[in-house]
Amino acid sequence: MAIVSIYPYVNSVVAVTLGWLFYREPFGVWEAAAMAIIFTGVAVVKRYSRPPVLRQREQAAVPVEEIAST
Repeated sequence: MAIVSIYPYVNSVVAVTLGWLFYREPFGVWEAAAMAIIFTGVAVVKRYSRPPVLRQREQAAVPVEEIAST
């Protein structure tokens, strides 16, 4: 799963590189900065978002008050 989640990031870098090499698309400081901002944002979201499995466990867990009252 970890390898599959890396694919979109590697794919975009390869696409930009191929566009620059073969189609002579401009790639300068502004494009590099934009790419860095996007990758930083994605990294922050991935770092601080919890996996769906943990959210399901939290929702399925019985509250402590219910356990104490029995």
